[in-house]
Amino acid sequence: MTFQTSKKMFKGISSAAQLSALIDEAGRIEYHVIGLSETKRKEPLSCTWTDGTSVFLGARKTNSTSGGVGFLVSPNFSKHVKSVTFHGHRLAILTAYLSRDSQVTIIQAYAPTADSNEEQHDSFYEQLEELVRRQRGYVVVMGDFNARVGSRKHGEVFIGPHSAEERNEPGERLASFCELHHLYHGNSQFLKAPRKRWTHISPNEQHCHEIDHILCNRRIMTDVAVVPSFNTGSDHRLVRGRFHLDCGLVRLTRIRSRQPCPTILDEDAVTRLAKEESFEVMDDIDADYENLVQTVTAIASSCRSIAPNHSSRRISASTRALLEKRRNMDRQENHVEYTLLSRLCRQRIAEDHANFARSKLLDEAENRRSLRKAKRKIAEHRLRIPCLKTANGTRCCSIPGMEEILSTFYSALFKSNLPVASKERSAMEETLPFLSSKERHAIETMPRGKAPGKDGISVELLQACGPPLYRALARRYTRYLAECTVPTAWKQSSTVLLFKKGDKEDLANYRPITLLPVLYKVFTRCILARIRRTLEEAQPVEQAGFRQSFSTLDHIATCRRLIEASREHRLPLVMTFIDYKKAFDSMEPVKI
Repeated sequence: MTFQTSKKMFKGISSAAQLSALIDEAGRIEYHVIGLSETKRKEPLSCTWTDGTSVFLGARKTNSTSGGVGFLVSPNFSKHVKSVTFHGHRLAILTAYLSRDSQVTIIQAYAPTADSNEEQHDSFYEQLEELVRRQRGYVVVMGDFNARVGSRKHGEVFIGPHSAEERNEPGERLASFCELHHLYHGNSQFLKAPRKRWTHISPNEQHCHEIDHILCNRRIMTDVAVVPSFNTGSDHRLVRGRFHLDCGLVRLTRIRSRQPCPTILDEDAVTRLAKEESFEVMDDIDADYENLVQTVTAIASSCRSIAPNHSSRRISASTRALLEKRRNMDRQENHVEYTLLSRLCRQRIAEDHANFARSKLLDEAENRRSLRKAKRKIAEHRLRIPCLKTANGTRCCSIPGMEEILSTFYSALFKSNLPVASKERSAMEETLPFLSSKERHAIETMPRGKAPGKDGISVELLQACGPPLYRALARRYTRYLAECTVPTAWKQSSTVLLFKKGDKEDLANYRPITLLPVLYKVFTRCILARIRRTLEEAQPVEQAGFRQSFSTLDHIATCRRLIEASREHRLPLVMTFIDYKKAFDSMEPVKI
């Protein structure tokens, strides 16, 4: 297996436009993980971009505008990431499983500058040493060490023979660190021309140095080289290391697998294909439901087209032309022009992102559509949960560990300790069949744009299938109600956590949203339509909460009337407002 990791010094990724430009540039090269230094972010960020790229960025130094490290993980490698942890503003660790028995640990480092005092250098290398000693398996250390290592000296084993410059004092410290911890210095292992070795250029474009390095604890590196075509306007060049890992259990096709492109549904084509389906009913309920889902899903799969790419349309053609011009420019011969062009590129990218968002929101507002949905639609990333606390307060950053915390927390939260009494059904009771018109009304009145369940069937898909599917659902719903049995698939759901407020590492500050199958929701709507009148007649007139046609305005009007009456008759009035913490979570479902 060939594994590619890269190191990039990026002077600030504090805005969404800068991060978007970086990810757009990264899409032009081959990589698995890119390490970032000097991100200068005030707050940490863990999110997934629209193209599937995972972003993990740490915070900068407190009371300073410098520092900060992070990672970009390619879409095809994100599923292998186990955990990402940050150790201050100079060090970060990414751990990924390549197979059941093989893992790789990548440490991103940002060393103090050469003019820093001795205490800062000692503190950095002591912390780095502690992190390296704790790792197992393949270990890769990369970053901006502000050190010129030079070529191998007498007695050294882990430093290579190739270099374009002499070793300085920070380079001596780094070389000693490599020898002490048996880390192979990747840059010096491969012969390169001097113009293909330097990683940093001085502000006046006169001095070039190799101060960004990639280290590894195994002899698995097949190449370490700069990537000149990767250009973000930074004074550092991207350094890419290639590793060949002997992992017989790793399937290369899984590593190279790509996420499917976003698609949109052609509802007219769905309607035409649905008319050709008979939706036959099978004897076994579970097999019948599975066949129904497969039929509807197959219709949808054949009626999808690639959705427009918002990310590529954010940057205008004129800005892309400027980026291409900068990419092909010799920065040493055209120092002033390159600096001005980089500044112009940053301004144009920020303007393009702002104009794109403004035009989309204005269009939604003029058409009287939801601005919240529009913001969610044009968002370039979604946030991830970076870390969770266990019951005893210990922080857990690994994905398997957080999954275990989630399972334990919500299993205990929703577990019922009361037995559910089953009611015997009278033999005289007769089940009235459902009419297709009821299914049509239930489906067509459901709000569009909602997330589907685990089966992937959305409201839009059901509405597009039309009358043939409505008749098929009426037959099945009548059977479910008559036999008091529902498909097993309806008992499975996906849960999405929405952060409310407070500590992001406390699971109690998240609201779980259960994504149920849409076909199950249609069934419950049909039953509710039958019993709504009976339920309404049984409610007292004072009950205004959780009832149709009542809102908070009714409660406010009642409170105002009480206040006016007490003032008019000069009577004392005491009003008590009670908000139960986790009210629904603390009640038994059968009591609601």
